[in-house]
Amino acid sequence: MSDRADEPRSVLAELRHRKVFRVAVVYAAVGFVVIQLAELLVPALLLPDWVYRAVVLLGLLGFPVAIVLAWAFEVTPDGVRRSEAPAAGARRATVALFGLAAIVAAAGAWAFWPGDPDRMGAATDSARAPAEASG
Repeated sequence: MSDRADEPRSVLAELRHRKVFRVAVVYAAVGFVVIQLAELLVPALLLPDWVYRAVVLLGLLGFPVAIVLAWAFEVTPDGVRRSEAPAAGARRATVALFGLAAIVAAAGAWAFWPGDPDRMGAATDSARAPAEASG
């Protein structure tokens, strides 16, 4: 029973030790800046709208990849090396955590995926406004 009680603590300790939280925060900050730059530059450079959508999708889908790489590898003064295997109790919770990160990224990517225009909300309303005004 005490093994179950120590499991969340060991997972958090392992995530901190492997600097997964740091990678997640830095990835989110850099991704936010890149998305904001794309939002400004795509219309200014007269690029098609799909370029902005691709930047957002790549940013969302890259998040779980960055988390897994942060978990699997460790940067040391000697270079990049593979991390040790986690404790047995931490494995199950870690797999669940990475699964959750992948689900969140996939849900965000689905929201930005091109497809049904009715799903796009505001973009559809702005496209309809000129047509309604002229008609």
